[in-house]
Amino acid sequence: MGSEIKFFVGQTFGSKEEMRGICKEYAIREGVTLGRIKNDLIRQTYICKSDGYPWRAHGSRTIDKKSFILKTLVDKHDCHRVYNNSEAKVKWIASRVESLVKSNPTVSAKLLSDLLLERYNIAVDMKKLYNVKQRVMSQLRTYHNNCFRLFLSFQAQKQGFLEGCRPFIGLDGCHLKGPCGGVLLSAVALDANSGIFPLVVCICFVQGTNMPTLDLPTQDQYVRCDHVTNNMTEAFNKMLGTHRAQTYSQLLEFIRRIVMRKLQQRSEECDAWKDVLPPRVNVRIVKQVDS
Repeated sequence: MGSEIKFFVGQTFGSKEEMRGICKEYAIREGVTLGRIKNDLIRQTYICKSDGYPWRAHGSRTIDKKSFILKTLVDKHDCHRVYNNSEAKVKWIASRVESLVKSNPTVSAKLLSDLLLERYNIAVDMKKLYNVKQRVMSQLRTYHNNCFRLFLSFQAQKQGFLEGCRPFIGLDGCHLKGPCGGVLLSAVALDANSGIFPLVVCICFVQGTNMPTLDLPTQDQYVRCDHVTNNMTEAFNKMLGTHRAQTYSQLLEFIRRIVMRKLQQRSEECDAWKDVLPPRVNVRIVKQVDS
């Protein structure tokens, strides 16, 4: 719970937010209900809301127009402890149980209730605890999203494209169905034997309509060919299958394995070629000659 909070006349606070936060923490720890008589930019006055109890604290802004100083204090509490403290709001509770919920997302609301009662002597209803857990989990999903906004490409893919692929790239994206959603963008090329060659994947998130776009319609039709050659990127998306519903780490591991197998497979096939030309190209040339 930390050290005990003690007030004294002349005590200074770095800002009005700091004074407000310490008074709130004090009310929860001591099990009292404080009322705010003054709560503006230059003054803060708190009293005990229980009838007949004199506790009072008044602070005002100092000459630097930022920090606050406690000028009046009647530090006497004889009222009974309040267990269902209104100061213990969802945000405050979430900050106290955040580490537990993150390490154990399946923790029950009952366990959180017992923990708060043991550590802070506060009783929290189940509805508020569900809101607390939802708040922490939403933060966890946000951290997860930020951690996996990435661009993934291996050196072997870059080198393979430069040395053995045709000089054009197919771009496409597919929506992910996992817990965090998002879009998987992919760039796929064709190797010399007309096989798909994954170049790079990128996980991103659609945030409105102001997304960066490629000005493909203005390109030369021969170069663009988006309706003709886009089949190769669709083929890559189809390879993902049900893995689109997995977590980011599982999906990326699946893609990594695909790329490794493809590169190894293509290397072995190239070593087995008997002609200088790739097999599929050689077959097409033979057909053209025979016809």
